[in-house]
Amino acid sequence: MIKLLSTLFIIASLSGCATNDYKNFYSEYADPKTLPNLEELKPGQEPELYTSNNLGQDVLTMRSKGYAVIGESAFNADHEDPAKAIMQAKAVGATVILVNVEYTNTESSTTPLLLPNNQTTYFAGGAATTYGTVVVPISSNTRRYDQFGVYFAKWKEKARFGIQGRDLTPVLRRELERNTGMLIEVVVEDTPAFDANVIAGDVLIEVNGKTIRDYDAAAKILGAVPESAESAVITIIRNGEEEDITVTF
Repeated sequence: MIKLLSTLFIIASLSGCATNDYKNFYSEYADPKTLPNLEELKPGQEPELYTSNNLGQDVLTMRSKGYAVIGESAFNADHEDPAKAIMQAKAVGATVILVNVEYTNTESSTTPLLLPNNQTTYFAGGAATTYGTVVVPISSNTRRYDQFGVYFAKWKEKARFGIQGRDLTPVLRRELERNTGMLIEVVVEDTPAFDANVIAGDVLIEVNGKTIRDYDAAAKILGAVPESAESAVITIIRNGEEEDITVTF
């Protein structure tokens, strides 16, 4: 019986080693292997892995340092080896991974194990064997965790403006008493917007006098500023006040 249980344990352990939830639950946003403006992990290069206690803020910090999110993994399971996040990073060409792990609960389970229970009775002139089975309950406790991996690749070229944002939320619209504009989430370090002291949390409402309706409009208008232009004037709302800032290229 001890030998059988040992064999079952070895099989279970090997099966666990064969899986990788960082791979199984990976969602791709971009592929640095096919996008020339992203730095792909070089042959022989090891990805850098960092643990995070505040994933949302740390992702913004990485973006402000010129990194793009190329994918993420998210799952709830028993604790997965962080080395498997590195394996997945190598597979997708990421140079940096942020990992966040938070305990959620402990699950208890009982699995019935059927073992042979043969009994042999000896009597004068021979023996008789009765074949049967016995049920042995195998109990286990599994600690489960919410686990996240965010994968990054660095932009090769410095951004023209260095502004990244998103649409205004309903709450922010009410606070600002307006429907149009784009919330600036990230200002990339060492870019024209960074040097002009644009800061995360500003709300972009105009570029060279053109109204910014939302994120899509901002992307088009910022992208339409001529390469020959030496500067652009952006209008933002900061602390409830409108302000013009000249961004010099």
